[in-house]
Amino acid sequence: QKPQTEEIDGGPRTVIQGYADIQVLQPTATYLDITIINQQGATVHQSYTYAYKTVISTVGWAAGRYLVHTEDTAGDVQVFQVTIE
Repeated sequence: QKPQTEEIDGGPRTVIQGYADIQVLQPTATYLDITIINQQGATVHQSYTYAYKTVISTVGWAAGRYLVHTEDTAGDVQVFQVTIE
């Protein structure tokens, strides 16, 4: 018999802004869709990963604010704002 509840991996994610990169960390290695959007609403980066840690280079990006949109297979969306100077 199938269990009444389904265990869902995932959980809180952490975004770290470095000098020339953005790191996205998750507590379990589950599917994660990462989309980064600039102030004009254009997608500047999109990737799909199963990694605990994803490093995205920001070299050459224009100064400004960016939204880091993350979503897992359970539909858990977390959005972070970073500023490139």
